[in-house]
Amino acid sequence: MLIDIITQQREYFNRGVTLGYNFRIQQLQKLRHALVTHKQEIVNALYQDLRRPELEAYFEIELVKEIDYVIKNLRSWMKVQYQLPTIAQMPAITYRVPQAIGNILIISPWNYPFELTFRPLIGAIAAGNCIIIKPSEIALNSSQLINKIITSNFEPNYIAVVEGDATITQQLLQLRFDHIFFTGSTAVGKIIATAAAKNLTPTTLELGGKSPVIVCSDADIKLTAKRVLWGKLINAGQTCIAPDYVLVDRKIYPQLLLELKLVLKEFYPTTSNDLGRIISLQHWQRLVNLLESATVLAGGKTNQEELYIEPTLLKVNSRQDAIMNEEIFGPLLPIITFDNLDTEIAYLKHQERPLALYLFSSNPNIHHYVSTQIVSGGMVINDCVLHISNHRMPFGGIGNSGHGAYHGRYTFDIFTHYKTVLKRFKFEIPWRYPPYNKLKLFLIKWLTKK
Repeated sequence: MLIDIITQQREYFNRGVTLGYNFRIQQLQKLRHALVTHKQEIVNALYQDLRRPELEAYFEIELVKEIDYVIKNLRSWMKVQYQLPTIAQMPAITYRVPQAIGNILIISPWNYPFELTFRPLIGAIAAGNCIIIKPSEIALNSSQLINKIITSNFEPNYIAVVEGDATITQQLLQLRFDHIFFTGSTAVGKIIATAAAKNLTPTTLELGGKSPVIVCSDADIKLTAKRVLWGKLINAGQTCIAPDYVLVDRKIYPQLLLELKLVLKEFYPTTSNDLGRIISLQHWQRLVNLLESATVLAGGKTNQEELYIEPTLLKVNSRQDAIMNEEIFGPLLPIITFDNLDTEIAYLKHQERPLALYLFSSNPNIHHYVSTQIVSGGMVINDCVLHISNHRMPFGGIGNSGHGAYHGRYTFDIFTHYKTVLKRFKFEIPWRYPPYNKLKLFLIKWLTKK
């Protein structure tokens, strides 16, 4: 079955149907209409899978803005790009032709199932490719709705959805694609990369890791507490760029801890329905085990039946604890004090490179220093998470947090091959042809001189 789908898609692509500007625009408009039409169903599916509050569900529906941006700019992105030839090439014309690469596999996760499926899909459509989508089976209602949206709007020889568990993913990885786009854990990302390497298939890996928050002594404490907890607790902490832990200057630790506790009560009173739930019992149990390995400073309540974990502030007894050696991906926030910023930067340099880095400070010199010293996928100064919302800027990881960057034009580029073309004219100076002589040697020396 799977081989039939990709064979049909490859034949469809080879017919050139997907390559024209008008076709691409029509498909983007069709996708936009589908997302708007199914808006309430998307909200409902996210609630069923994750108990996602409606306001947070709309974060995924704002994708229509990116579609509008792509539609507005696609014609210019598709244009041939001319460059000056070198002296050795003259007389000639040189240019780059943006070409669709063919058959794309998008493997999307459960935590933001619609955004992390449709955002790369937008770029793949814009670039003129055929696509197979494998949504996560863990967010079952969302996966089924993604399938419904795609199958009711697109033919499977153009865009197809394949549902199922990890066995289906393994079968897909045996097939030869022209690009694989994966969002998920670092561990699975390594499996994807290994499988892709057998066919020399390029990959984009959007992974995760432990994204630290550095809070310096000159930070606005009230603002820091609100913004860190907001970034941490959207989707119950199940966000790849959620603040993973806080490194705070010891001088302001008591004030920050007090403010964090106050903000928790303000954000999530006992009757609040504004916190989502953990996706599955397996993930819930993993988080409970991490919680029990540290000292609770605030929160800590759990409910297995509800898959609920209260937003929790934790004191870490040792940086070797389990909670400091794996991505948390839940509503647990460890807090660690430091006395010297340089020492913490040295510590972070020895950790895996994070997907995001967050710094709270009012000092521009510190902003520059930290941003140039620590390598990370992205960075936000005096806030958290919001860097992902700009489709004019690339988003991606580095090292264990992934490779390749996307959003807007950058997604188009991922799924496009820029072919260099040199067009020569008949007139030439025959300096390159044998037999060689002193005049030709003089010419080549002149052409290659500094």
